[in-house]
Amino acid sequence: MVAGKRGKIARALRDKYTTSPDTWCTHGEIFAQAANNLFTAGNPLLYFPAALLGHQALEMLLKAALLRRGCKISEAWGHNLVGLAERLTADGSISLHGRVFEVAKAFDAYFKELRYPQELQDVQELGDEAEHLEDATRYLLPYARPPRARFD
Repeated sequence: MVAGKRGKIARALRDKYTTSPDTWCTHGEIFAQAANNLFTAGNPLLYFPAALLGHQALEMLLKAALLRRGCKISEAWGHNLVGLAERLTADGSISLHGRVFEVAKAFDAYFKELRYPQELQDVQELGDEAEHLEDATRYLLPYARPPRARFD
């Protein structure tokens, strides 16, 4: 089983979509919109899946930004948003608004506790996540999207 899992991960790390910052960015934007739609649908029961989609959106945008900066996908593998954001800012050339780290920490807790039924310890209530996700997405998109073509 372990060898099979390693082989599957190794193939994923070489896949043309897995290594494409454009693909990660596009998916991240789609997942952010889906999360926002669920957060604002007026049904609090949809907040849990919205939070999970929000986490996935932020993860995809962070990976897109890392890939766009030359990071290999194997170096950006994982689900820890705070860790991915720290990696993105590690060399000092990118400075993310502190709010991004706060949102990343909150969505990391959602990912940890909301994926499966369990007693909630870090997640107490949900409510302003649509706004927080939108803020973090707005800060990350300039780094995740392809550079604009310049016409001089």
